[in-house]
Amino acid sequence: MIFSIHIPKTAGTSFRTALETSNLKIRSMYINRRRQICLIGEKCTFEDFAEIDYPISIREIMTIVRSQNGKGNKIIVHGHFFYDSIAPFLEEGDSFIFWIRNPYDRLLSEWCHHVSRALKVDFDGRLQELNYSKMLELSQKTPAELNTLLTIQSIAEPYRVYLGSLPLDRCFFIGEFENYKVDLEKLSGLLGVKLQHRYDNVTPATSVLSPEFIDRVKDPLKNELEYYRKLVEFKRTRF
Repeated sequence: MIFSIHIPKTAGTSFRTALETSNLKIRSMYINRRRQICLIGEKCTFEDFAEIDYPISIREIMTIVRSQNGKGNKIIVHGHFFYDSIAPFLEEGDSFIFWIRNPYDRLLSEWCHHVSRALKVDFDGRLQELNYSKMLELSQKTPAELNTLLTIQSIAEPYRVYLGSLPLDRCFFIGEFENYKVDLEKLSGLLGVKLQHRYDNVTPATSVLSPEFIDRVKDPLKNELEYYRKLVEFKRTRF
């Protein structure tokens, strides 16, 4: 089974669309910090989620996912979940796909995502609505609320949080956001299917990657940048 870890703002939604329009068998799995999950059958749209009674253990989640396995086309499980959460329940031969993006660009995109939806994230990782005038104000500058985002580890260090202790030799493929079209074609060859190239969930640009922005976030992103460079080097050597 192939697990596709969707790290936010790394072309994961576009990749999900590419999977859905192929003849692969797709399952969706979302596990948040509270272990609330949604599972679906053949599609990944939120409207098609099958609700699961809470609380449910990750062992039970993985049992459900594997029970949906079938013969024929490869099964790919896609969604927001953490490697370390599912690692105890993996089987020999399970492998992983994920996409990466320059941490500065990725963080800016995530910030713009919240601004464009008039949302911010509180210290518990919950979204709180902002009024329209506040959204316009925040879209004009690098806001103080950026500090709030940087206190949430899954935003400041998403590669370390989502990938955790994932051994890179278990990777089926690593793709780069900056080379999305080319890498999608490479992955198509590895999977033996045609994956269509289309961008989805593109965040409106409400700011630019200014020197001021980089200076403000370079210290919180220090460890993430180091890990990102390691991932890029491995990816370009292996794939």
